[in-house]
Amino acid sequence: MTLFKQIALLMSSLLLLLLGTVLVLNFSNTNASVQEQLYEDAKNTATSLSLSLGSAGGDESIMSTMINANFDSGHYRRIALYDMDEQLVYERKIEARNIEVPEWFTNLVHIDIPVATAQVSSGWSPVGILSVQSDSAYAYVLLYNSLIGLLSLFGSLFVLGLILLHLILRLVLKPLEKVRRQAEAILGNEFIIQEEIPYTTEFRDVVNGMNAMITKVKDIFDKGNRAMQQNRELLYNDRVSGLYNRRYLMMRLPEFLDEESSYDYGVLVIMALHGAQEANQNLGHQRTDEMFAALGEIVKGYGEAHKNYIAARLNGTEFALVLPGCDDKSGCSLGEGLCNASGKLLQEFGLEGEEYGLNAGVYRFRRGQGIGDILSKADYALSQANLLPHGHIYHYVTHDVDSIMGKEAWRKIIRDALEQRRFALMFRPVVDSRDRSLHHRVTTFSLSDGAGNDYTYGTFIAPVISLGLESELYLRVIEALLQSETAPNSIEKCAVRLPMDFLHTPNLTDALTQLFEQHQKHPTCQIVFELPDALIGENLDLVTHFAHLFKAHGFGFGINQFTGASGDYSFLQELKPAYIKANAAFLMDQSLQGMSTLHILTKTIGIELIAESVMDEKQLERLRENDIDIIQGPQAELLL
Repeated sequence: MTLFKQIALLMSSLLLLLLGTVLVLNFSNTNASVQEQLYEDAKNTATSLSLSLGSAGGDESIMSTMINANFDSGHYRRIALYDMDEQLVYERKIEARNIEVPEWFTNLVHIDIPVATAQVSSGWSPVGILSVQSDSAYAYVLLYNSLIGLLSLFGSLFVLGLILLHLILRLVLKPLEKVRRQAEAILGNEFIIQEEIPYTTEFRDVVNGMNAMITKVKDIFDKGNRAMQQNRELLYNDRVSGLYNRRYLMMRLPEFLDEESSYDYGVLVIMALHGAQEANQNLGHQRTDEMFAALGEIVKGYGEAHKNYIAARLNGTEFALVLPGCDDKSGCSLGEGLCNASGKLLQEFGLEGEEYGLNAGVYRFRRGQGIGDILSKADYALSQANLLPHGHIYHYVTHDVDSIMGKEAWRKIIRDALEQRRFALMFRPVVDSRDRSLHHRVTTFSLSDGAGNDYTYGTFIAPVISLGLESELYLRVIEALLQSETAPNSIEKCAVRLPMDFLHTPNLTDALTQLFEQHQKHPTCQIVFELPDALIGENLDLVTHFAHLFKAHGFGFGINQFTGASGDYSFLQELKPAYIKANAAFLMDQSLQGMSTLHILTKTIGIELIAESVMDEKQLERLRENDIDIIQGPQAELLL
């Protein structure tokens, strides 16, 4: 119960008790006053009537007429005349009178009506005794009307008192409501500074304390953000060319080679610049750096045509471009363009001659290959290109066979599987290694062609993307998860990894909203939607929109494949994901200072840090040394 309700209940009870006490006392006094008034009326009637009866000279007919006249003109229960021997001479009374008073009132309220007496004398001789008793019905009516009036008055006062009490408490406790909202915001990892300081001393001290705490937390987060940016630049950026370095390339390559990568293949282009030493001697160190910076811009410019590309400087004279989803033809064309553009750049810097030029090796890799295999074949392609005249490329031709099925065959399989719901949900565990407990499950799925052939996610996802069926597939999967009996039970969390292209689907917001409203009343499990970190660097506004959409419908939100691609970590404060998943290679590559800063950033706003693609016990031990205990990958499955 809130403090407002407690105070309101207490004050209302006191007000009710006060008004009730006053009401009872007032009614009691009215009751006593009415009874006293009835006795006085009866006494006055007895006195005046006895004098009138005394003048009748003992004539009973005259006396009875006088008694009747008084009885009919007043409110009496009984008027009786006795002789001196206490024998009844004449009596007038009523047995009962119908009154408009509830029976419960007459049963509850007792009225004691005394009898007033007076001696009747004729001259100096006593004639008899006159007794007069007032009618209680009149008293009941009077008291009942008085009670109704009191109840109406005190009821109005009580309602008015409650209204005034409500307004006063609202005014007095208004700062407390702001304090409560501020506290709830802190629990939700939102840091709000309350600008309006209350006048009440206690509330003012609380607000100042909370503001000071929030300011310190924000300062810690901002300092951590700056430290992470600096650490990232030192670890992964080449200062001269503005490109990433070899370390970053080695950290990101596993992302494209993972069995569940959205890319079935890609192209690695490695370039070597010839004559760098001579250029440094002829141009000078500063001018040569300017040339490398311009060359870096050319490399990035060619890479920007492909989503999720990586442009890196491997060493002083070698550069690399990773183009996920790019085929051999496009890769060769891009390599030739790079060689031509770099040749023109060298001429602009006055570097002409046979000793200057750029050669490139082009190799198409496939998902599931090892990093060492890819790099060795790309290096071989570069070594062969270096045997050619400057400005030429060498394409390492692979002899692996692509899928024997063409687009139309895949289209039929995928379409049939969607229409007939021939896809099966599967769930991979994410485990807290400290106690080997299940943290949540990650959803994946397979398709069937109806002829006994099953296709894993890694097999069909590339054709799905190339055919433009990605949005339809994931909407069906989300719907199936919302209502599937095979999903984890409702007390478990279940994550759905959404690819980058899916969020660019037209009218996706309306489709998801309709889907959520249809099925979210009885979800089969606690669903968390994961978005890749690369999309945040590409379109933060789009990610923010969908993160708010998920949370508005009661679903969680997480980030996977985290590398800090945006270069700024302040978005964590705005998005407030439930957790961040980063590749084990990325986390193990961080320096001690970098990991400490990353922990400060995440723990400050209540974000869990999870390692992906943890392959063995050795990696797990290294992650534990960096205070990372929640893992996903083959090693996680072994812990359960």
